[in-house]
Amino acid sequence: MPGAGTYALWNGVAAAKAGAITAATVSASVTIAQPFDTVFTSGHTSTTGGVVATNTGNVGTTFSSSVGLAAGTSPALAAVIPVSVWPVASVTACTTAATVPAGAVTGTLAMLALAAPTTGFLVAGASYAFCVRESMDVTSAPGIASGSVVNPVFTATVTAGTVWSSTAAAGLAQTFVDDIAPSAPTGLTGRSGSTSSVALSWTAATDNVGVVAYDVYRSGTSAPIGSTAATSFTDAGAAASTSYTYSVVARDAVGLTSPAATALADRTAPGTPTLTLTGTTGSTATLSFSAADNVGVSAYTVSRDGTAIATVGGATTTYTDTGLTVGVHRYTVTASDAAGNVSAPSAPVSAAGSYASGSWYQLVNAASGQCVTVPSPIANGGVLTQSACAGPASGAQEWLLTTSSGTTATVTSALPSLVTGQYLWAGARTAPVAVTSSRTATNGSTLWTFTVQADGSFTIANTITGDNGNGNGNGFGNTTTLCATGAAAGEASSRPPRARPEFRPSPSSSGR
Repeated sequence: MPGAGTYALWNGVAAAKAGAITAATVSASVTIAQPFDTVFTSGHTSTTGGVVATNTGNVGTTFSSSVGLAAGTSPALAAVIPVSVWPVASVTACTTAATVPAGAVTGTLAMLALAAPTTGFLVAGASYAFCVRESMDVTSAPGIASGSVVNPVFTATVTAGTVWSSTAAAGLAQTFVDDIAPSAPTGLTGRSGSTSSVALSWTAATDNVGVVAYDVYRSGTSAPIGSTAATSFTDAGAAASTSYTYSVVARDAVGLTSPAATALADRTAPGTPTLTLTGTTGSTATLSFSAADNVGVSAYTVSRDGTAIATVGGATTTYTDTGLTVGVHRYTVTASDAAGNVSAPSAPVSAAGSYASGSWYQLVNAASGQCVTVPSPIANGGVLTQSACAGPASGAQEWLLTTSSGTTATVTSALPSLVTGQYLWAGARTAPVAVTSSRTATNGSTLWTFTVQADGSFTIANTITGDNGNGNGNGFGNTTTLCATGAAAGEASSRPPRARPEFRPSPSSSGR
């Protein structure tokens, strides 16, 4: 008669006839004598209980003991609860302070449910006691829903002979409860997506189970303006040129929320800078500027004649342009902030560059190498004279305009030749440049005329007139003969003179 209960045992027919029939029972019981915690939370991550399996029959039996899982158990939760099982003389030793011995059976609940049972022999009335320690790292339970349950079952079977046995079991239910909020998102930034939108982005928050959503708030709104599972969000309801403070809160599946990440979306450009020219030299201009911003100016950009030439940090409010060239130049400054907002340009200021004192320009006859060299600066209205040509030129003449330092001089005007509508120089040119006279030159018949602006602080307003060597200049302004002294004559036609000639006023040409 297999199964639990009371059985009649005898040794055969002879024993029965002799009245030697003995009544016996085969039965077992299992009790959880030292209770377990039934909830895993941040405050309850480990529990130790004691289980007793007893041979409650009146005959000795073999026994087997095992740990299993009842229906309704979460496989994911069972897989993350480590368990240690070891025998003890009394379950009073099954406390949280007890040390797990080296020979303990270990594994997760899911593993022990598949393990072979512990076996042995129990005399009638004897018990087998063992401790069970469970633990759970509730700070890392990805994918395990709060409220998941495990149902451990402790089972014992006693067996007499080959066919009589009795099985008993005791179980409990244990629940994981998520009470850990997500961490705060980090790195929140906001930038203008358009005049009516702000693009937000951040680094993901962490959670022991998992973040399910991020709630976005704008400038203290009581309700979120939107939610997303991603780490970016676009606020499409932003007002143009308006800065906002945004907050992002991470939320998990049970509604626990993180501390807020906050950031200012700066959409307000700095004010228009004030710009002052504080000093100039012939080749430098020093500027001073400042601007205000709701957060702070991070950089200033300096432009000359519409082209950016320098960017300085927001703490720097002066700049010296060392590349000022001859002529009048216009400067403006814009201010920008860390969010990329850029101000309107400042009101412009102007600075004039000039040649250094002692510089010169030169007109060279390309064919002969003969030249006129005029030192500068020279006062407006100053007399420009030169000795008569050693060898008067004839035919169409080509002249080269150059400067001493390689900087340029600008031809600002050209007078007509004696024939109306014909010009030696048509329009403004920049040196060095080659120009050919408008008419064939014959001795005393053609006048070559140049007007050259030497720099911004003084102007050579005199007309440089070539009269082909006859020395009269035909009365056009202050006359300089466009040829060299005898010492400069005969220079190679392929290059300008090797040295600047020394010029002396000619008695025959002065006052013309």
